[in-house]
Amino acid sequence: MPTSVGYALSAAAAITLLAGCSGSGSTAPTLASNPNNVTQMVNGHVLTRSYSVLPKSIQGIVHHQQPAMVKFNPAKKKHHKDDLDVYVSAFSSSNITCYDVTDKSAKSTGVITAGLINPQGEAPTGGKAAKQQLVVANTGANNVLVYTHKGESDKAECTGMTVSRTMNDPNGYPVGVAVADDGNTYVTNIFDLVSPGLGEVRLYGPTDNNGVQIGDPNLSEDFFVTVNDTDTSICVSGFGSAGAEVDCSTNGGGTWTNTGAISPSGFPGGLAYDEAGNLIVDTQLGGITEQGTGNTIQCGVVGDDCVNIAVDEGTKHIFTGDASASAGYELDWPDGSLDATMSGSGASTISAQPIPGN
Repeated sequence: MPTSVGYALSAAAAITLLAGCSGSGSTAPTLASNPNNVTQMVNGHVLTRSYSVLPKSIQGIVHHQQPAMVKFNPAKKKHHKDDLDVYVSAFSSSNITCYDVTDKSAKSTGVITAGLINPQGEAPTGGKAAKQQLVVANTGANNVLVYTHKGESDKAECTGMTVSRTMNDPNGYPVGVAVADDGNTYVTNIFDLVSPGLGEVRLYGPTDNNGVQIGDPNLSEDFFVTVNDTDTSICVSGFGSAGAEVDCSTNGGGTWTNTGAISPSGFPGGLAYDEAGNLIVDTQLGGITEQGTGNTIQCGVVGDDCVNIAVDEGTKHIFTGDASASAGYELDWPDGSLDATMSGSGASTISAQPIPGN
């Protein structure tokens, strides 16, 4: 069973990983200097665990950060009609690179570093698109941050953003986050610091910065979470007793059901609801599949590790972070063709979150 438990890399494994990675740019990738391992007692056994959501074959490799840039697919005459701010989180370099992407042009507008330690999942706040802000699972600091901007300049929507809210998660490592239109925020902990060290889902009300546990008892490690706009369905990816699975709840976490949306032999990735209410499931090192229609697309090239996913308004595009290439992608949906590549986005890219420009 593939699991992230016990992912401390040996010297021999490190050599194998380096030999098998082609890298990107002119600088060769190297092993992460801080593998983010935690040693703890789990069910009577001492385990060394990493709070990274990346597969073993990707986790120990860092591509050195290159200058941020965006490349549009020259075969595409039109991209999206909306002005989007896209925020790309990078685990190993502890930053978020900002991009301003329009129909005809795109550029990097800066890098957010303040307060960030190994950020992973991202989400927009709920409600009207024009008022959405950025929510970040700040894994290494054991909290979830909401970044707010005032103004419409590139600086205001990037390096000028300030933390307007901190949701505390002192006993766990938050890796995924989702927000419903009613203001409820759902957070997944890959595992807890308290015995027996299992993963969990936490619910934070609109004014509650401490949260309460609501599940998922089926999973030993919880990866990513999504919630529909009306806050009536929550889904979580992670590892259960048989391997990878996606569990969903329609009663606020009272019961959880394995949807069979991911093979137990796969590796959990991001989740998103499309405009029609269908669940879209990403399998790391695999494809992205819509459950209602069965439509499946490949992320990047075979072997790429697209980690978390997000959709734009109307589900015209999927945005994702590719940890194996340290880049963010904008993919057309449902055909999966590459629309834009946001490279130089930091090391070990996890998420690419679009928010409509204001």
